Amino acid sequence: HNLISCTMESSELWNVKNLKPPPVMTIKQNIQEKDGTTLRNIISEACLAFKNHSTFEQEAAFLSRFTYCMKTKLRHCKGLKTIAKVNQALLRYLRMNVLHHLETFSHALPETYSDVMYMPARNMLLYLLVRLQGFGKLMVRLVETTQVAASTLEQLITLGHMWKIYFLAYGIVSRIYTLSRNIAKYTCRLYSLLLPFVPVLQNSTVNWLPKSYILPKDLHLWLETDCLDDLPENVPTDKPFLSLLNCDMGDSDEELFIDRANIEKVTPVHSVEDKPERTTEDLGIPVLQNSNVKKRRKKKKKDTKLNLQTVDDLKLFEKDFKSNPEKYSDNFKKLDKMQCSMLHKLVLKCLKKSLKSVNNPVIVDACLAEVRSALSCL
Repeated sequence: HNLISCTMESSELWNVKNLKPPPVMTIKQNIQEKDGTTLRNIISEACLAFKNHSTFEQEAAFLSRFTYCMKTKLRHCKGLKTIAKVNQALLRYLRMNVLHHLETFSHALPETYSDVMYMPARNMLLYLLVRLQGFGKLMVRLVETTQVAASTLEQLITLGHMWKIYFLAYGIVSRIYTLSRNIAKYTCRLYSLLLPFVPVLQNSTVNWLPKSYILPKDLHLWLETDCLDDLPENVPTDKPFLSLLNCDMGDSDEELFIDRANIEKVTPVHSVEDKPERTTEDLGIPVLQNSNVKKRRKKKKKDTKLNLQTVDDLKLFEKDFKSNPEKYSDNFKKLDKMQCSMLHKLVLKCLKKSLKSVNNPVIVDACLAEVRSALSCL
């Protein structure tokens, strides 16, 4: 018991991200051949089991690709946020690389056994157990996160909006849940098989594990979760999860007839309805509800006529044009401020010229004609 318990520091070792391993060291010690063979078989089986995680890593790659492709389209979706948590746990799984630690310990084991042989130091086994402890906690976290993600996706599928995309994510998450649950259960079993070899192996003068750090005797109980318990094989239910074949989409007038010989061909069969009989009764003329409502006519603005015949008319026009330019806005719609000022200067020039020579009707007529021609070109 004193070999397993040592002191505890402020932080939990199993939760340290970059935990430095002890040096690789073999010590000459006396060990029974049976214990050495059993330890080597356990480590070899564990290395083989962790090498066969290609399916799990493939599903993790599918989920990562799905998250990358849909992060913009489903940026406000709650289901994508839960999937992102699953993806983050999978990235931590890849960073832990438990297979590398198992292979390092396996290379330190001798191939043949005798009464006296070189075996790995106890610090190496303690480090491996601590990493398995953290790996089991990560797998439980992954199982619980996939359960939450699957529940959220199930609610989104039942809504029917973008159900194909959510169904794809639901399938990937469900497979990750099954595989991660099996990996977590195997990790607990591997931990329980390696723990009895801690007092068998000898240690060097320096202890890697802090004092009073107690390794759990049962990893399954230490995880404190019910998600690794055996599930019932068949769950009786009267209500189906989701029925996409027998759903009424409102197309009652048209039914689909599926040919059993050639299932790819789908021929629509229209139901024949009785046509209504024509009657000779006078039903009257259909009258619209808004037929008696008089439409309001828009009042047309009267155009301001510019009749310049005398000098007095030109004088009045210049006065009105200067004081109230909005009165002639309909006539000068296409003119900007600069053109209006130029027109005003032309009217003033002609007015001054005509006032100087009032007694000469030829000059007055020429000035009025110049103003009329300028206004007619607008």
